[in-house]
This record gives sequence, C-alpha cells and structure tokens, in this order.
Amino acid sequence: VQLKDPLINILELNKFIFSKKIIQYLKKSFKSSNIYFLYAAIRIHFVNKLPKLDYNFFHLDKTFNNSESSKKIIKFSIPLTLIKNKKINSSEFKVITLNKKHIKKENVVSHNYYMQEELPNKLRKKIFNPKIKSGDCLFFDPVNFFHMAEKPKNIRITFYGVVGTKKNYIAKKTKNIKIYNKDYEQLNGYQKKFASLLTRV
Repeated sequence: VQLKDPLINILELNKFIFSKKIIQYLKKSFKSSNIYFLYAAIRIHFVNKLPKLDYNFFHLDKTFNNSESSKKIIKFSIPLTLIKNKKINSSEFKVITLNKKHIKKENVVSHNYYMQEELPNKLRKKIFNPKIKSGDCLFFDPVNFFHMAEKPKNIRITFYGVVGTKKNYIAKKTKNIKIYNKDYEQLNGYQKKFASLLTRV
C-alpha cells in the first residue's frame, strides 16, 4: 500500500528531506550541486504469505539513461515504524557492498534477481545488513550495487526518496510529486533549487 502525496500529508518529512545536512551529503556523493529531489513515497508493507516480489531478490534498479552521470541516483529510506530510540540489530534491507563494475559483466546480468543462497560466495561475503534505530536514514546507490528488502516480519512503514540530475529519466515523473507552495516558499535558495522540479499546490 502506498500513501498518496507524502510531502503534503506528513509535513514533518520536509524538514528532514530539505535539511542542509542531507543536501550537503548528497552534493558530496554526486560531486555536484546540480542535484534534484526526484521522487517521494511512503509504502506500507504487511506480513503476508504471498510469493516474493521483485524487490525481495537481490537486484539492480533499471535505468533508461546511457551516460554514467545522468543515470546515477541515490535512494534513501527512513523507517517509520521503529519505537523511539530503540535500536535493532538488523534491518530487513540488505546491500552487496561491491560495485557492479568489479563484477564480471555476464555475472551482473545472470545474478540479477537472485536469492541470497543462490549467490556465489564472493558476493555473499559482501552482504551488509545495517543496524538501525528510529530517526536513522539509509542511503544507497541502487544502480551500481545489488540490494534487496526482505518480506516484513511485522508491519513495515518506510519513506523512500530518490535524488538525481535533471537528465535522469525519473525527472520526467517528478511533476507528480506535490508540495505545498507555502512550504516551498519557506525554503532557502539552495533548498528551492533542490525541490524545484516538484509541483507546488
């Protein structure tokens, strides 16, 4: 289940997403100030007995951009169901900490949408399962690093954001993400640039 218009319905998110700390971190990651907030979603995952979905397998996100600079994106997620100040030893998110450029091209293709037990030992040893607590945010590169989310053991509510350049194919859909104009006008100059592709209502 996906919550409609998260930047309007949960205003507290805006303070975090457009914070100086977050934008400065993303600028360093991209080595550029020409970055834009492209996507926002809050998804509710329920415990279920349904077959696994695509994101329950290790995979790379598809991109329709050709150049390395335009196809690069950073995804970040914020868990919203953790008890305040409670730390858990392992999240339901896993990432393989080996850039795909260090994996043979044929294996990048063949290992896409693999279960953990199907992966070769070299990749299994690189699996990182972060420890998280309420208020944490996970940043990762979904285009170059294999990642997956396990089926929830309890109800899971998570905010997902995507940041990239204007040339990224996701930018064409950013107009569907809404923000109140009054909230946009409260942002400073670099924050407004970061949020400039959003639709103001």
